Parts: sequence; C-alpha cells; structure tokens
Amino acid sequence: MKKNIIGTIFLAIMAVLVIFFGRQYAARQEEDMLQDSLSAAETGNTSGTDSSTGSQSEKEDAADVSSEDLITRYEENSGVLSILEEIDYQSLTNDPAMLVYYGDADLSEAQYAHMNTFITEGINGAVEVEDLTYLDDDTYELYIQETVDSVVASEADVVIYSMPALPDKIRDIGTAETNQYLTSILTALTEGLPESKIILKEPTPVLGEMDNLNSRSLDYLNYMEEMNEVAKTFGLSVLSTHERFLSLAEAEGIELSTLFDSEGIELNEGGQALLQQAVEQALTSTD
Repeated sequence: MKKNIIGTIFLAIMAVLVIFFGRQYAARQEEDMLQDSLSAAETGNTSGTDSSTGSQSEKEDAADVSSEDLITRYEENSGVLSILEEIDYQSLTNDPAMLVYYGDADLSEAQYAHMNTFITEGINGAVEVEDLTYLDDDTYELYIQETVDSVVASEADVVIYSMPALPDKIRDIGTAETNQYLTSILTALTEGLPESKIILKEPTPVLGEMDNLNSRSLDYLNYMEEMNEVAKTFGLSVLSTHERFLSLAEAEGIELSTLFDSEGIELNEGGQALLQQAVEQALTSTD
C-alpha cells in the first residue's frame, strides 16, 4: 500500500515536470519563430528600400543633365529635333517661354487643353500661353486686318498658327490668293520674330466638309495642302495633326464616320481620343 502511494506521487511529479518543461520548450519555439518572422520582415523592408533608392538614383541621374547640356545638345541637333524638343529649347533659353496661339482656333476645345498639358509635362522649362486666335477668320481677313502685328508685339518665343483652311474654302478665294496672303503673314512673323519658333498646325478634320466643294471645285483639304506648301517654302515646321488623324484611323481600321457626329462635323468621344493621339505624334515625331 505504501509503495503504491509513493509510486503515485512519483508519477504525479513526473507529469508536472513534463508539462513544465514542455511549456518552456514550446515558448522557446514560439519565440524563435517570432524572431525569424521579424528578421524576414526587416530583410524585406531593406530590399524595398534598396529598390526604391535605386529607382530614385535613376531619377537623380536623369535630373543630373543640366539645362546648359540640354541646350547644347539641342543646338548640335537643331535639324532633327521634334517640335516638342524645339519648344523645350525655347523654354530653356527664355524660361518662361511665351507660347502664342494664332489663326483659326478655339482654345476651349479639348485638343488644345490636351496639347498644352502634353507640352508643359514634356518640357524642362516653363511656358506662358497667350490666346491671339481669330476663330473662323480666313487668311484674307487675318491679312487685311493686320492681325499679325499683335503676335509680333507679344514677343512670342513660340507661335502655333492654326491654318484657316476651312474659312478660306468658305470665303471661296483661290489657292493663289491663300498663298499670297499667308506668305505676307509668315514674312511678318519670321522677320518680326527672327529667334522664335514658328509652327503651322493643320486644321481639325471635318468629315462633312471633305469633298464638299466650293465654286472653284476646292474643298478645305486643297487649301490645307497649299498652306503646307507655303510652310515648306519658309522652312517652317508643321504640326501634321490632320494627316496623322487620317493615318491612325486607316491603320486601326476605323471608319471615319464612326468618329464624328451624325452630320460629320464635330468629333465624337472616339474622334477626340484619336485626335489626341495625332497631336502627341505630331509633337514628338522627328519625321
């Protein structure tokens, strides 16, 4: 009987010891696992910091190119720069550069808002925009009213002249007259602003006016072609937004009628989106 009691007590003590040491072991294991987790987390954070630092270093390396170096590069490659790079050059040498819109344009249109955003985000200097546009005025009106004088007086560093091709078609003047009046306007601009960048911009596409002829059997595309020829004579850059719009539509297999309203006059949402692509291409192309 006495031996049974002693045995029972011994077993009870052993059970307590097993439980005690088992709990200590479990606690140590849990602590080790927690430490491993913390170490892994710290390693992950360190890796993330290194990655971020590397990315930041790349940005800093890009920012290390000074304005002087960019100006030199632009001057050494002046014959092959995109229009956006030409504007950037002006923004760096005249910071801020004065960008004047002139001709037949409505700056409240989405394409101009997008163009301004694309330009300001794509250059290294700054630009100030001035609106000297004459919506729906044809080349004769722009010439006879001496509207070019206000552009010269603005001392613009960049002039974007929106071609009044449709107004010329509606006025029913000949392409020879368009050539004559535009030549006078561009002569005044290039002589009055000899250090400025003068750019001609093609008109917004109007499906309903394509092949809609005036009494001279001309549509607005004929006047646009004549204006492009005058620009070429002066050696001026052209924002070929109209041409690129049509090329993009053809390349993507898009029917032009699906890009306009039912009358073929105003661009719909899809047409506006495609025109924005055309604007970006025209600004960045070195063709």
